[in-house]
Amino acid sequence: GGGGGVYQTAPFTLGPHTTLTVQGTIRGVSDQYKFPAIQALPSYGRDADMRGKRRRQALVSAKHVNNITIRGDGVIDGAGWYWYPFFKNFSAAHNIGRPHLVEIENCTGVEISGVTLRDPAFWTLHPVYCTDVHIHHMTIDAPMCRNYRCPNTDGIDIDSCQNVLVEYVLILHCAITMYRHSQFCVSDLLH
Repeated sequence: GGGGGVYQTAPFTLGPHTTLTVQGTIRGVSDQYKFPAIQALPSYGRDADMRGKRRRQALVSAKHVNNITIRGDGVIDGAGWYWYPFFKNFSAAHNIGRPHLVEIENCTGVEISGVTLRDPAFWTLHPVYCTDVHIHHMTIDAPMCRNYRCPNTDGIDIDSCQNVLVEYVLILHCAITMYRHSQFCVSDLLH
């Protein structure tokens, strides 16, 4: 997003050698049908949200590419409050799981810095099957609610990755999780 405006969008995928510079606010549209249904991750075998075979594509994603950078002083907003009732009421269309905010899958050379990630529908930042990931100098603001009003809004889910460095990240209201023998270093994670 350029300038200081708010830019609503359906999900989009970053290609190889791409830098996404966020200056305004990129906000996901409040329409589950704009988020394509994709297969569950191979190592899961099912969606981590609704437990079905499919899930919604992340708002921002990259898959099987190298040299991905997400940076800037803007916000990526998942419009999570639109999505939370689907979990609570089991009312998602065709029982398809909610989308992650940012999912980087099977990529090498990933850097995420400066941006604020806010209000995910499901997990906020999910690097999975990646190598050489540096997450730094950024903010994650995801609600942590009781009574399943906004469930599973984890901050960072590092999953089956190698050579990951997370440093100088302000994480508000949520958690950081490392899965499946990920190799990582956490330095000055919470201020």
